[in-house]
Amino acid sequence: MWEEYKHDIIKGFFTGIFGGIGVFIIKALWDWYLFHRDERRIVRFFRNNTGFTFYNTHRIAAEVDLTESRTAFVCSSSDRIKRNERETETWQLR
Repeated sequence: MWEEYKHDIIKGFFTGIFGGIGVFIIKALWDWYLFHRDERRIVRFFRNNTGFTFYNTHRIAAEVDLTESRTAFVCSSSDRIKRNERETETWQLR
């Protein structure tokens, strides 16, 4: 009895593994794309507004149409944006 289903069980196991890996890769690429898209929008905001050196998270989020939490995440994770040492939640281009 086991021999009849052995091939189907092995095939299903590997199909599940490769399907899961495929979904993981697609999700990772999508997250990478979204991060860099948002980072590009924020950097464009900094380059267009050179009046002040540092901008707070609320103003950046309002200008680039992102949530404050997403803006803070992108600014803190980006290599091109740095945080103000004296005030929290204020950012500047490197």
